[in-house]
Amino acid sequence: MTPRLGYGWALIEPMLHLMLLSAVFALLMHEKPPIGTHFFIFYFTGLVPYHVFIHTSTSMMHGLTSNGSLLQLPLVTPFDVIFSRGLLEFATDIVVAVILLAAFAAFGLPAMPDNLWGIANALIMTALLGCGIGL
Repeated sequence: MTPRLGYGWALIEPMLHLMLLSAVFALLMHEKPPIGTHFFIFYFTGLVPYHVFIHTSTSMMHGLTSNGSLLQLPLVTPFDVIFSRGLLEFATDIVVAVILLAAFAAFGLPAMPDNLWGIANALIMTALLGCGIGL
């Protein structure tokens, strides 16, 4: 995340991705996504797992260099720092996904998933894969 925007960037980044992808492919595919009826929902379903994986793995890779000062505390181990960075990024991406789903629903798009348990399992497995790569 960029320091100046803080958590605002966590919300702006996926919105910019969605707008750019939807605009470009709506022109190329003549306003019809490959699956479903709305480009925002179609790309959102791929963007959320992508962000969960990338943000989790990247933050864990750079966890010790960016939060090395925490290791001065006697009870904090390097694993604690790395794991907490991954957990923070995963939680942030989930909150952003829920906010975007609520925004889609507010605009009248069919945003409620049919199988919430399956989506939760898939996102947890994606985050665990990101944790493995990040470690």
